[in-house]
Amino acid sequence: MAIDRDGRVAVTDTGHRRVVLLSHDGQSLRALRAFEGFLEPTGITPDGRGGFWVCDRRFNTVFHLDTRTGERTTFGLEVAFDRPTACATTPHGESLPSGHRRVLAVVDQDGQRLRSFDVSGALRATRSAASLDRAGASFDAIDIDYFGNVYAVDRTHDRIHKLRHDLYPLDTFGERGTHEGGFVSPRGIAIHRKLGQVFVTEEDGGQYLWVGTDVKGFRAEDQGDVVAFSFVLTEESTLDFRILDSQGKEVAVLVPGHRQPPGPQKGTWDGTDSDGRPVGKGDYFAEIRARATYASRSTFEKKLLRTFTFGRPETP
Repeated sequence: MAIDRDGRVAVTDTGHRRVVLLSHDGQSLRALRAFEGFLEPTGITPDGRGGFWVCDRRFNTVFHLDTRTGERTTFGLEVAFDRPTACATTPHGESLPSGHRRVLAVVDQDGQRLRSFDVSGALRATRSAASLDRAGASFDAIDIDYFGNVYAVDRTHDRIHKLRHDLYPLDTFGERGTHEGGFVSPRGIAIHRKLGQVFVTEEDGGQYLWVGTDVKGFRAEDQGDVVAFSFVLTEESTLDFRILDSQGKEVAVLVPGHRQPPGPQKGTWDGTDSDGRPVGKGDYFAEIRARATYASRSTFEKKLLRTFTFGRPETP
């Protein structure tokens, strides 16, 4: 099911091999038209121009459906799909961040492959579920956030996979349960792109979530004259990175509140304070504070504090 900016609801009626378009007046739904000629319509998403992209699993095709004329055209004439089941895009009319392109993300191979295409049908990126290094992973329903990150529901394993716009894996979260952080057979997802709000439907209800950020895989490597840091940001974030001494006093600022893209981050500290003066060898703290750029930034902050040693001991 998908809803366009005019409030029209499009439903893939798989059992009757059709797509049904309905209007919504805020209280009830009214059937407008049914589009026949499909074999096994599954995923659907609005294009922002009065039409919808429709995955047809048995046709092995992604169609563009013009709801004004009823015309149905094939997406990507030179693209081969294998049992496509889900698709998502940022509809025309919605703004994109500078440097980002409008894409169509498509899941096929019955949830085992995720690919993104530009609007002309050219392939941009591919990611297999097996490559996530998560046993039995699958992509069952997807949506795209403001920055082009793809969120994929993994229904069988009660979790959500998050991938960057180039389909680099950023995070996997969730487990079975009704507690915070748990899901029970999640099966659909919708994202409010401007505000960073996420709604996930489950077996018996749904959850309303905010897009936050996390710092994962932190490492500090003492290389003698410098310390090399590496970690992964799961979301575009405003980042503060400071070095503190063993008493918690600020020594140096490595990143002073800059916007950083999601994905791997790297940096070094040369053992000097904010005035460029060398400090002594010993134990220090790396303090990282990250805030997502959505409305949640005023409420949620990720703080990471890790100890590390600067200066290798001299060998006799």
